[in-house]
Amino acid sequence: MAATRYILRDGKPVRCDDLVEWSQWIGDVRNFRVGYDELPGAVRVSTAFLGVAPAAAKSPLLFQTNIFGGQLNGFDLMYHTLEEARAGHAAAVSRAREVGERAQ
Repeated sequence: MAATRYILRDGKPVRCDDLVEWSQWIGDVRNFRVGYDELPGAVRVSTAFLGVAPAAAKSPLLFQTNIFGGQLNGFDLMYHTLEEARAGHAAAVSRAREVGERAQ
C-alpha cells in the first residue's frame, strides 16, 4: 500500500504530491519538530510531525511522541492534530519528570 505525504501549512496537515517539495520541507527540522526536551538522567522526549501516512487512512496519525531513556524508555503515542501533539508532548514531559523524580 502506498503512503501519502503531508506537510504542515498554518499548523494543518496538507497533502503534498510533489516529492521534491515534500523532501525539502521535511528535511528541515524546524518544520517537523513539535517539541524536544532533554531531562535529567539522559531522558529525551521528542514529538514530531511524521509527514507520511498509509494512503487509505481517512484520519491519519501524523504526529508522534517518543520517550528515550529512563523508566519510560520506548513510550510512544500518536496523534491526529498539531494541538493534540503539543498537549501530548507536554503531558509526556510531565510524566517523564514525575517518574524520574520518584526514581531518585
